[in-house]
Amino acid sequence: MKRVFVVANTKGGVGKTTIASHILPEIFPGCEILEIDDNNQSNIFKESSFIKRFESIKVKECESKLEEITFKLLDETEEVLVIDCGGGNDTKDVLKSINELGLESLSQVTYIIPIMNSLIQAKNAEFMAHILKDKNLIFALNGVNSLSNLQKDWLFWFGSEAMGLESYFKKLNEPRTIIIPYSPLFELAALSRMSISDYSQMARKTDMATFQKKLFQKYKDDKEMYLSKLREYRRSKNAKDFLDSFIEDIKYEIVGEN
Repeated sequence: MKRVFVVANTKGGVGKTTIASHILPEIFPGCEILEIDDNNQSNIFKESSFIKRFESIKVKECESKLEEITFKLLDETEEVLVIDCGGGNDTKDVLKSINELGLESLSQVTYIIPIMNSLIQAKNAEFMAHILKDKNLIFALNGVNSLSNLQKDWLFWFGSEAMGLESYFKKLNEPRTIIIPYSPLFELAALSRMSISDYSQMARKTDMATFQKKLFQKYKDDKEMYLSKLREYRRSKNAKDFLDSFIEDIKYEIVGEN
């Protein structure tokens, strides 16, 4: 295990799970995910074919678990670990343990800081940059509604002279940033106990015309089942098209780092 991604923010509800359990498994299929959170032990992604292992633990178990991880990091196996930190003191305690156990000396550690579109979030991004000073950071703008109007919509992050708002993006020396568009597909996939990558697989394996023909042959005497499966395929295609619209840009930013 040679790469570790730590998804962290002291604020809750900013999309840490979106990055840890949807985005990173799409880029690194077969990764392991460790959720460290006293308040949100989901375990809902255990059935994902894109996640090799999903484990959820309490913060009090963090230090002993990270000790075990140092053993795995010394192995030659090129695996990827994603650490999904809870908010508030959960995050601070996890970051402290990561530092004390020297994970960065054993692997390439990247900290991904998700933020939502608000002034409080922009200020908290500055706080996170401060406590992770000199670390390998990537900020993730989560829940973006429009790429074409990004700077205008995210004025708390990019600033606005007209409104007298400073740019935290410039204040932090224009840090590496990835963009994650909004979509209900993340939640729909999670409700099915899958990552969005799992959700997209049906459409990746076959085109719609071929799927419809095979579906008709199987359910030609059951129209309701045919329609149900067809709708399932359409949801899969929506997930595939959605991922394809932005994932390469994120992959380039994350995988292209050296």
